[in-house]
Amino acid sequence: MAIYAACLWLGSGVTSSPIVLTSNGDDDLRSTVPVQTLPSGPTDPSEIGQPLTEEEFHSNITTYKDASELDSSEKKIPDELLHQLWGGDIMTLSGDKNAVVDPNSLWPNAQIPYVISASYTPDQRRVIGYAMNEYHTKTCIRFVPRTNQNNYIYIRRDLNVGCWSYVGMNGNGVQDVSLPDYCVSYSYPGSVIHELMHATGFQHEHQRPDQQYYINVNYPNIRPDNRQFFNPFKPNVVNTLGLPYDIKSVMHYPSSFMASNPSIPTMVARSGDLNLGNLKGFTKLDTQKINKLYNCRY
Repeated sequence: MAIYAACLWLGSGVTSSPIVLTSNGDDDLRSTVPVQTLPSGPTDPSEIGQPLTEEEFHSNITTYKDASELDSSEKKIPDELLHQLWGGDIMTLSGDKNAVVDPNSLWPNAQIPYVISASYTPDQRRVIGYAMNEYHTKTCIRFVPRTNQNNYIYIRRDLNVGCWSYVGMNGNGVQDVSLPDYCVSYSYPGSVIHELMHATGFQHEHQRPDQQYYINVNYPNIRPDNRQFFNPFKPNVVNTLGLPYDIKSVMHYPSSFMASNPSIPTMVARSGDLNLGNLKGFTKLDTQKINKLYNCRY
């Protein structure tokens, strides 16, 4: 089973380190939504835009917001999408494969071929370029324009379908990374970095097996059908790469994530810190984990 991830963390601070699935994951990670209900690649060549330019890669993104500053239009995730996405932003494929530690689920030579929708605005392209360049300057991952590669990502702007990505390379050809308007902003470029880190092969930090030593989860304030997204993975299902838990990670969801009552946190750090995760971008541990997963020196 291949897995994909969607960004529900806009508007609720982000704080944990990435988790990598192993090849013997449990079946409870499966999505119950038929794959055919989900978008899959461009349907017409005119949908594909030009590759990002060097100028767009080197855009200066400086206007950040904290999660608490986002208005409702900037953090709305369609409720119906929650039933399609594992953890709020991870897409799954039916089948037997659910590995991202499996070498076949890593992108060869740390290169991720991409095509991008032609519908993005110049400002949105700069935000996406900035996010990709963060990988280029801090890790060995390289996003390269797709030529004839069979496996590649399609960065799509579809409205009202949520921010989400598959986890790792699913090996079935084109795989979507959904970045609608509210996910692509100068105010929180970390949302793009988050989804691309899923595509690179990482799960959410707050579901590490050692979760209980770093955060407390307030299950009574979480809707029953969403509580599974807070359950830690079993030690035989994930690989934490031997690196510490990171409550500030771009892959950690915020303290108000999926709260029934938004005034009451769903997660609190054992230290009492409510400022979990971040919307800006990588922590040092995030980049260490990417480089360790891909066995690169940086």
